Amino acid sequence: MFWGVDQFVPQWLKGKSRSELLASMKKHVHEVISRTTGKGIKTQALRLKNDGIPVYGLGLEGHFYTHDIDMDVLKYRLDKIAESGLKLWITELTLSDTDNNRKAANLEKVMTLLFSHPAVEGILLWGF
Repeated sequence: MFWGVDQFVPQWLKGKSRSELLASMKKHVHEVISRTTGKGIKTQALRLKNDGIPVYGLGLEGHFYTHDIDMDVLKYRLDKIAESGLKLWITELTLSDTDNNRKAANLEKVMTLLFSHPAVEGILLWGF
């Protein structure tokens, strides 16, 4: 979003203070593919597109704090967000686990799903 260009700031964001915007972004962005249903992100993306704001894609943070990752749920979330019609970039992909063998196995499963999803254009790892 172009915060400094008034014509590109959606009406529903106008009037919010910087701290309100940052708090909202932190709440909704930090664990997009690991905890949210994806419906809110899709709705926000469609709202931006409908307001005529040029959006190429969505960056989705993926911090997984459990070793029990449900791949069907992850695919559902990606599918739901992909309904926006925008390209998806997975950013800050992290898997937290004290067992490196299990962590590697989960990373393989997650990366396979992400790379095979037609809407995912790129993946940025945040560390191993």
